[in-house]
This record gives sequence, C-alpha cells and structure tokens, in this order.
Amino acid sequence: MTAPTELAFAKRRAIAIYLATSLTACGGTAGGADGLGVSEAGGEFLVDANRTLDSSTTGDPDRDVQGDADARGGEREGGRDAGGTESSARDAGGVESGARESGVVDSSRLDDGSNEAAPPPGVVTVPLSGCIPIYTAPVTIGAGGPSFDLVLDTGSTTLAVASSACTDCTGVSPLYAPGSSAVNENTAVSSTYGGGATWSGGVYDDTVSLGTPATSASVRLAAIDSQKQFFTGSFHCGHSGTSYSTEGILGLARAPDAVTGTDGFFDQLLGSNPSMANVFAVELCDTGGTLWLGGYDPAALTGAPAYTPLPPSPADTVFYAVDLEELTVPGTSVVVPTTDYAQSIIDTGTSLFLLQPAAFSAITKAIASDTGFQSVLGSAASSFFGDATSCVNLSQTKAEIDAALPPLTLVFGTDPKISVTATATESYLVPYGQGAWCPTLQSNAPSSSIPLASVIGSPMLRSNVVIFDRTGMQVGFAPHAPCP
Repeated sequence: MTAPTELAFAKRRAIAIYLATSLTACGGTAGGADGLGVSEAGGEFLVDANRTLDSSTTGDPDRDVQGDADARGGEREGGRDAGGTESSARDAGGVESGARESGVVDSSRLDDGSNEAAPPPGVVTVPLSGCIPIYTAPVTIGAGGPSFDLVLDTGSTTLAVASSACTDCTGVSPLYAPGSSAVNENTAVSSTYGGGATWSGGVYDDTVSLGTPATSASVRLAAIDSQKQFFTGSFHCGHSGTSYSTEGILGLARAPDAVTGTDGFFDQLLGSNPSMANVFAVELCDTGGTLWLGGYDPAALTGAPAYTPLPPSPADTVFYAVDLEELTVPGTSVVVPTTDYAQSIIDTGTSLFLLQPAAFSAITKAIASDTGFQSVLGSAASSFFGDATSCVNLSQTKAEIDAALPPLTLVFGTDPKISVTATATESYLVPYGQGAWCPTLQSNAPSSSIPLASVIGSPMLRSNVVIFDRTGMQVGFAPHAPCP
C-alpha cells in the first residue's frame, strides 16, 4: 500500500488534464501551457494539486512531507483532530457528536421558515465569489491590509499570495506588502505544478482574517515573488460571463500537505480558538457560494446531512478520502473502486469529476443512452462525453434540462451506505458561455501518479452542502435550497 508521503508526492506529480480548449470553446478564458492556464494557478485549480514536491532552501526536493510536518509541528493539526474538540461538543449546526456520527441532525434546526438566517454561535460565515472551476474567498492579510480573493482549495494546505516583490505578476492586484504585523521567516519556498506552472517566494508570519464574525489567526504564508503560468488573467463564469480574478490560494487540506515552512490557515485558526469545532462546510453554486468555518448553518439545509466516514487510508493523512462505491443513473449501477485503487477524494480545487476508465465508460454510456438525454442533446448525445471540448449550446433553461435528463447518484460506503443524488446540471453538466453546457466527467486511469479511483471535483459538489467533519473523521452531504 502506498505510504502517506508517497501519495502526497504522487498527487503533486499528477498529470494535467487538458481543459483549456474546452473552456475557450465554451466561453472561458484560456492561457498558460499545456492547457492549464484557464485559472489563476494552472493545474491546481483545474485538475487538482498537479505539483511536484515542494522544497525549501535546503534544496532537497525529496523531503518527506509527512515527516517534515511532524517535525515542524504537524501534531498541531493532528492533535486537534484527535481531541481538540471534545466529543460531546456541538458541531456546526449544534448537533451532538453522537447524532452527528449517525448522520442524524436535530430537524428542528432545519430551515422551516421560522429560523433566523444566521448560523449558530461560533460559526464563521465566508461569502464565496467565482464559479466552476474557481471559487474564491475574500481574505485580509496584515493589520489594516487589503482584501485578497484567494482560491478555495480542499486539495492543498498552504496559503500563498502574490506579493509586492513579485517581478512577473503583471495585472495581479492587489499585492501583498508585508507590514508592521508581518515577521519575515527568512525562508524561501517554491511549488511547481503540472504543465510547468510555478511560483516561488518567501515565508512571512502574518495575521490572516476573514468572515463574519471576523476571525483571525497568525499564519506562516507564502508571499509569491516570482511565478510562471500561475497567474494568467481573469476567468469568466458560466452563462453570465461575469469576470473574476484571484491573487492566490487558500488551502483547507490537512497539515502534512503544507509547503515546507508554512502553515494551514484553518489549523492555525483552530489553535487560536480552542472552542471552535474542527469542522468546515461549503455550499458551491453555479456562481458564488458560502464557506463556513467551525461548523455550518442548519438554516441553509433542506434535509438532514448523511455522513460517510473518512476510512483509514494513505490519502486520509492529507486529503479528504472517501469510499465511493457506486455511481447510478436510473436502470444502471456502476462500480467505482478497482482491485488496486479503492479510494476517492473530495476536492473543491478540481474542475472535473475524474473517474477510472471502466466506470467512466459505463456511466457515460448509460447517460448517453437515456431517451431524455438524446432528446435534449440531439445529434451531440452520442459523442458528448468524448472529451472535455464537447460543449453544446442548449435553448432550454436549467430547470427544463434537469427535468428531462437523468440524475446522477453517488453511493458511499457499505456499512452504513449513503446515497447522494444530483441533478444533471449539478453533476455531469456545467454551464459555460452564452447557453453552452460542457461535460464534467473525465476518464483518468489510476496509476502511481494519481493512485485514486476518482477525484470528486467542484462540479459534483454543487448538489449539496458538503460538511468536512475533521473531528468525527467523516464527510457529510446535505440537500440545500436552490442557489440564487
């Protein structure tokens, strides 16, 4: 079995999936080498952490990520997971841990029109901007500093932001200028992404703030002073065509994946706020969304969350690995795990739903054979899932498309087993350009580079509020009201 550090290394070396052409064809803005430049940070934002192993000034690219995290205080995050929040404490929605573990919540806290639109005490609400493939959170760095739009990514840990010392961050604004609250750690760090996207810079310990109520923590962050194909201009959202840009990345993965010498923001926030639950949640919409830290807002849900465990696996040390057993559409059930690769990960920083080839072939064949799918897509139905450039212009509304096309259901675990169902436009279709829809399912063969049966990216995560319970070692899915 692959060791945790080997998996982290393999994920960073994962090959890039060519998506720039499809985004250009469907109204996106492409840029960067090897089809990675549609976003601000190449492969990380489009395909998920396509990095080689990060290294510091030691010049040792083979540094043990897990070992280094432990040596520099990785137990901080691990300790929080193990018991930083008492098992009897209430999580995001005020749910006792016993109920949370069984996937049952207090239904009186669900939104029936009588609840206030505010989350429970202790939960921080962060509005998100952007869309597929990039969602951003407004983050303030430094005392009285400006707000930066940082990409929300559960597949990486380090906070990295373009700095005023950057020699090739043309067009990126604002830039981080270390002020009186910043401490220069005098450590050089760098990261390389699939397709050649890179950044390098220095480490500063500074105050990072976000959300309502405003909350902050001291974080060792990367101030980018040089980059290549990492910042590539603005991107455009869905059918609205609204333009967005970013100034860096906010990682929410676990501590061992942090670039050497840096911290994870959420881990530091937990350390600064001992009463905060080790839980965060996201609601991703076609445009914008919400991030909750320290829990979630039950008023945003229309049904009780169902939880699936984070099973013991190499991926779980760093990433949010789950047991995705099956995919189903009416009349067809497809097995996802293979003999050698059983795990899947949940990653907001991936713009596709990557599936091992046999599962991809079977589920797309079933969808393409559906009479409703054929009626709506016409002659494009048979070849729609052929590659990521197979976008089609449809005259129907989102509601009309969902009424005609089959939903997609994900079945997690075996005991207990939970099912998460999503409409077509919140699973295997994504809007781009004026009336265009593109496929989100992509075949990807598991290997030592990507040792996973699937990567569940942001397109699929729009269907539910997704709850990352790091104390209970589980991920929850809860239905929510339609996004505005």
